[in-house]
Parts: sequence; structure tokens; C-alpha cells
Amino acid sequence: MPDIAMCQSATCPSRHICHRYMAKPGMRQAYMDFESTRAGRERCDDFVRSLGKFVADLAGDLDAL
Repeated sequence: MPDIAMCQSATCPSRHICHRYMAKPGMRQAYMDFESTRAGRERCDDFVRSLGKFVADLAGDLDAL
């Protein structure tokens, strides 16, 4: 269970690379409306890059060397 408040926004363009959206929720999971802090930007103030996406980006960067 992630020890964070998770996001349920279905409209955020960064939701598929954000840990707050992608993490597997626990049985008693807290959720928050982060959409109000996005204010038209691609990411909200509380964006947390998903570890899986981070590793994939890092591997791509290493391949480019």
C-alpha cells in the first residue's frame, strides 16, 4: 500500500506517468483532488514520477550514450 494520498483524476495528461495515479491502492487508501493545483499545466504541484517510468527513461538515456 502506498503511504501517499492518491489521485483519481481521469483528465490529467500526466496521470499515466504519475505514482499518485498509477500506484496500487491499499485497502484503506486516501485520495485527494490534485486537479485544482494543476491550473491548466501538464502536471500538478504534487506530481510524483512513477518509478517504472523513471527506470524506462533512464534506460533510454543510457542507450543513447
